[in-house]
Amino acid sequence: MTTITVNGEPHHSSTQPSVADLVEKILGVRIAPDGTLPDGTTLGIAVAVNSVVIPRADWGHNHLVDDDAVEIVSATQGG
Repeated sequence: MTTITVNGEPHHSSTQPSVADLVEKILGVRIAPDGTLPDGTTLGIAVAVNSVVIPRADWGHNHLVDDDAVEIVSATQGG
């Protein structure tokens, strides 16, 4: 079993999910391996694994391993 921390909370998986798999699970929306939605648009989020930002194009190829720390942040507007 793989245990990762997502935004400070533990998450368990029977596999080593990709970043795209994790985002899909957390947000409940289908994510392509390149980080896009089915209509080709993108979400206003960024993902860092162990303090390294993962480029959206790499989400499907970057697999998480036990004890990884993941931060998912969303863009906000305001001033």
